[in-house]
Amino acid sequence: DQVVDVWIKIDVGAHRTGVDAADDARVVKLARAVRNADHLSLRGLLTNAGHTYGVQATDDVCRVYHDSVMSMNRLKDLLEQAGAAAPRVLVARASVAASRAAGFSRRGVSRAQLVP
Repeated sequence: DQVVDVWIKIDVGAHRTGVDAADDARVVKLARAVRNADHLSLRGLLTNAGHTYGVQATDDVCRVYHDSVMSMNRLKDLLEQAGAAAPRVLVARASVAASRAAGFSRRGVSRAQLVP
């Protein structure tokens, strides 16, 4: 019997893919469904802050990324309270140029950052 790892994709602002970060009930329902499935293993939540592509000012890039991390941490806490904890949270920054403008280096912080 093979178990498939599942990451739940969360939409934190780009509105392209994933479950809307504001749809608490849907996130909890999906996490519970994965947890209750015999051949699935919930690895965590992931998002891509792709909406940084449209942001130019350094302060705005930092704000967008910070807001994305805060949304993911809120959902992680929500799932823990609902008994459907996600072991890991991954926040990826889509825009390398925006990340550099915000002072994120490739060595200091990779394009994908796990949130504790």
